[in-house]
Amino acid sequence: MEIKKSYPQIHGDLGILHVPLALTLGIIATCSLSLLIMGSSWTRSVKAQLQLDRCTGKTALELRQRLETLEITNQEIKLLRTAAQAALIAGNLTVLETLKKSSTALASQQETQLLGWKKTQGQWWTQPECHKGKILLPLPEISYVRPPDDIFGPSPLHWKENQARFFSIALKRGGRLSESFVFPSKSSLETRWTASWRNPHAPL
Repeated sequence: MEIKKSYPQIHGDLGILHVPLALTLGIIATCSLSLLIMGSSWTRSVKAQLQLDRCTGKTALELRQRLETLEITNQEIKLLRTAAQAALIAGNLTVLETLKKSSTALASQQETQLLGWKKTQGQWWTQPECHKGKILLPLPEISYVRPPDDIFGPSPLHWKENQARFFSIALKRGGRLSESFVFPSKSSLETRWTASWRNPHAPL
């Protein structure tokens, strides 16, 4: 009698395994694609925000530097004028004229700073990396005025009355906003200013 060997029928079982395996691979591929799309969107979003922040931050730092230069030279002019008054009382006109020339040079530096900020205000509307496709809010004014000169030379700059010593620089694009702030430092020194991403008047 011939004995036939029997082998397990595994082809059907493999076919059954192929279905859930294919589904699992499909799910993994779909999730991977979704994560890739989400990652790409997040990267673009972060890049756009960084571009906005770079524009406002760079401008805020420039404004802070100009304000500090104006404050420092203002203090120097005040000291020179005090010395000029003493020279006049002493009748030393040569020293008086020398002090007036020094004050005039400092006042010229201040005017250069003010004109430099005016130039930045004008260029703010034309910077390709900052204005394209974005809503720009006008850059703030530096609210300094200078009284007329007198016998002691140029007067120091005075801050306009009822003008806050607080500046906001903002850019908008779509639903994104970047805003930086410049304001006096909380210090006994009158010449120091702070540039910050956080509004100091906003609640913590």
